[in-house]
Amino acid sequence: MDFRSTEPDAREPVQDGLLIARLLTGPRARDVRDRLVAPPGGCLTTWQMRRIDDCVRSNLSTGLSIEDIAEVLSLSPCYSSRAFKATEGVTYSEFVLEARVELAKRQLLTTDTPIAEIALGCGLADQSHLTRVFRKSVGMPPAAWRRQFGNCTGRRLKGWNEPARFDMRAGT
Repeated sequence: MDFRSTEPDAREPVQDGLLIARLLTGPRARDVRDRLVAPPGGCLTTWQMRRIDDCVRSNLSTGLSIEDIAEVLSLSPCYSSRAFKATEGVTYSEFVLEARVELAKRQLLTTDTPIAEIALGCGLADQSHLTRVFRKSVGMPPAAWRRQFGNCTGRRLKGWNEPARFDMRAGT
């Protein structure tokens, strides 16, 4: 068989097969496999969800609409919204709120920043907005959560390796 043939598809199937084999076994094989294997029923692929997660977490303080996400994925906003719900089981806005609560929890545990500043840093309107969202998600307001869990972590870390001191007069 002459490969310089003028027939339109003389070499294409062999080349396509080799290309696909190379892509599926090469260094970026996981990304390629994620792109080639479509999830069932209008769901988003793994790489799309990874990209959404990265975008959301890096833009929590500014906010990122479903239209922005759709543009990143080169999909329509309507399809993006439906596919996101089908994939995650929650709406995009619920996902963003939960990511904001997780950021607030991390800041409440690791900093002494006032709750109002944490709320603004998480992309929420004010402290009362954070309190409403936090209470709905966690079951208690952020100040109570910080008192209960934030100080425990600090006490455990400070002096955990110091020997216990006993007061002989107190009998302990």
